[in-house]
Amino acid sequence: RETLSKEITELLDVCPFISSQQRTDFEFMISPVEGLESGRRPTESQISEIQKRRAMKKRIWSEVSDDTKQILERIVILTKDLSKLN
Repeated sequence: RETLSKEITELLDVCPFISSQQRTDFEFMISPVEGLESGRRPTESQISEIQKRRAMKKRIWSEVSDDTKQILERIVILTKDLSKLN
């Protein structure tokens, strides 16, 4: 768990975001949706939140280079792995 968190932090620090706002948006995008539980139907507000995050991801992916996408995709995978451990 500690190793995953460390790798996520290191990748975020070296990732060439085009602005601090883009980094903030990405960190929000990969954060857990509040109250969302696996195996349970999401509420309307959770569905809205998920849709907002998907749109944010699409926008960020359209703004960054392919090399940056690889870093971001690795962070997404590590974040999912970390959430499974919690």
